[in-house]
Amino acid sequence: MSKEKIFILGLIPARGGSKGIPNKNIVDLNGQPLIQYTIQAATNSTLLSQAIVTTDDQTVANIAQNVGADVPFLRPAELATDRSGALGVIEHAIEYFKSQQQTIDYIVYLQPTSPLRTTDDIDQAIDIMTNSKADSLVSTMDVPHQFGFESLMVEEAHSESKFVSHAVSKENNFRRQEKRQYVARNGPAILITTPNTIKKYGSLYGEKIVSYKMPANRSADIDDLDDLEYISWLMQKRSN
Repeated sequence: MSKEKIFILGLIPARGGSKGIPNKNIVDLNGQPLIQYTIQAATNSTLLSQAIVTTDDQTVANIAQNVGADVPFLRPAELATDRSGALGVIEHAIEYFKSQQQTIDYIVYLQPTSPLRTTDDIDQAIDIMTNSKADSLVSTMDVPHQFGFESLMVEEAHSESKFVSHAVSKENNFRRQEKRQYVARNGPAILITTPNTIKKYGSLYGEKIVSYKMPANRSADIDDLDDLEYISWLMQKRSN
């Protein structure tokens, strides 16, 4: 499928409320609202047809527009609660574009809480997805070998423990070189799906999921104030 003939939507979700960090999506991070880092990465993409912010909050919308984002609508409050998932947010955006007679081929979901994700990351992930026959793509990072399945133990009563994988404990495959490499979602910083996948599976993910692997130093995700402080420090260190 030629990228010139398809519509790839960059969707940046940014609800107004947050318990861990008040107004998290617009909190100051080294002199910029957090959401600005994702907006800049998305608007600099050469492969996204359009990048928009979806929010329920007019203050967030105003800040997003001031830093260059398109905010064509406000989403309803029921899609902006602590329990609101990405699926409903994406379906709402699909319906909006359908009302504008615009068919979406791919949705690239970009959470503002991953400010270290770059434009190159976005474009490389799009390349992987559009050149595959996958239902969806998710960005990942390597799991350190000491946290892999072979190393996991379950705590039992009386401070006793047992290995999750009995085969591993019997074979004593504890050497790093003998362990399998696992990956984990890094937020995810990038999620790509399609309207067809959502319609077929009722989910963002289908049967075939491809991965875009990112290094740990771009995979940090902000959940709490400690994460915010760490990423602020990391950005300052890189700029020195």
